[in-house]
Amino acid sequence: NDCDLDVDLPEVGLADNCDVDPQTTVDLIDPNTRQIISSRNVLPGVYDAIYTARDACGNESWDTLVVVIEDLIEPVPICDRNTNVTLTNRGGTEEAWADVCASTINDGSYDNCELTQVLISKSGNDGTFSECLTYTCEDVGENYVYLRVWDASGNYNTCWVFINVEDKVQPELECEADTIYC
Repeated sequence: NDCDLDVDLPEVGLADNCDVDPQTTVDLIDPNTRQIISSRNVLPGVYDAIYTARDACGNESWDTLVVVIEDLIEPVPICDRNTNVTLTNRGGTEEAWADVCASTINDGSYDNCELTQVLISKSGNDGTFSECLTYTCEDVGENYVYLRVWDASGNYNTCWVFINVEDKVQPELECEADTIYC
């Protein structure tokens, strides 16, 4: 993935009353372990860069720079463009229905870091997204479905498609026995 990056920490200005060339070191500190880490392949997060200056007499001073690495890249949603949904009356219910889940609509969405959530919605803009949607006879025909994907940094992106809801359930016909007299 392209989530990590190499951190090039800025040079600092140094001055010393006796040493014309004081030495400086910088250590990047992991916020969870408080251990020194490499400045290569650093993941998003908040880190401390601790600068240490040392002169020829062995005097030292320290300063800390907070380093914030953010993932600002939105994930890429990919919607399946050809989805047909067939209603059935499973379980003996009177009304035919079908569930459509995000995994059905998602056709390979990805992120430079990591996808954390993949949800769908019938309306898209009201913020109501869920793992699955239920369709009934009222939804027969073309329906918009919005697929939204989120990454660990809270970035999100949305794609939308039409799905075709079909009712292939045969109607039930009951005739009562009746006698016709002529």
